[in-house]
Amino acid sequence: MDATLQTILVIFAACAGAFSQSAFGFGSPAISMPLITMMAGLNIATPLVAMVLLVTNIVIVASDWRQIEFKAVWRVLLATILSLPLGLLLVIYVPMDVGVKILGVLLIVFGLYFLMPLKLPYLQGAFWDVVWGVLAGVVGAAYNFTGLPVIIYYAMRRWSPARFRATLSGYFLPSTAAIFISHIVAGFWTPQIIRLAWMTLPFVLVTIAIGSWLNHRLEAKKFQFALALLVTAMGILILLRS
Repeated sequence: MDATLQTILVIFAACAGAFSQSAFGFGSPAISMPLITMMAGLNIATPLVAMVLLVTNIVIVASDWRQIEFKAVWRVLLATILSLPLGLLLVIYVPMDVGVKILGVLLIVFGLYFLMPLKLPYLQGAFWDVVWGVLAGVVGAAYNFTGLPVIIYYAMRRWSPARFRATLSGYFLPSTAAIFISHIVAGFWTPQIIRLAWMTLPFVLVTIAIGSWLNHRLEAKKFQFALALLVTAMGILILLRS
């Protein structure tokens, strides 16, 4: 593939992920990682997607911090961290391919249920924060899908699109920052990656602005419909890749 065309396609893939993340609060790795890996390799996809994810979360948290449900962030995040060892036990008793397929099926079921004219259970409070935080820690440690239980739980809080996105970004920000720093320490940021990141960043920032504009103007029902489609698509992608 021509180098110029490859760069354009990589930037487009990064922007597609940034749009999903800025409009809905999640989806960037699921969209960008496989596309960039396919076009440029894992050594480029891993640090670049982490950078895009970190920048997107920083912009969302900085601009919409008043929308963040801080109690729902720190309780879920703390429960996630403390329950990570339980995920290692899950790996021992449930093979990874089986666990990932079950997770994909559950996402599809949740997404399809969300598309039906039925109301999801309304969950809130410290108890449910801890329960879903533990689920996130277990699934994250075992299968690297920490965010999926949190996405489902926050959807059942029935927040506005802006509050859902901001709170989810508040939850993701610490982990994405840690991942970004670990990539720097590990030497992933080569001169080639740095040049590509500088080329990608302006387009990503414009895309984040467009996604944020859409998020603030989506009606709750339309947002829920789009959210359900995205969750269902993620479940299908997980099944196809497992």
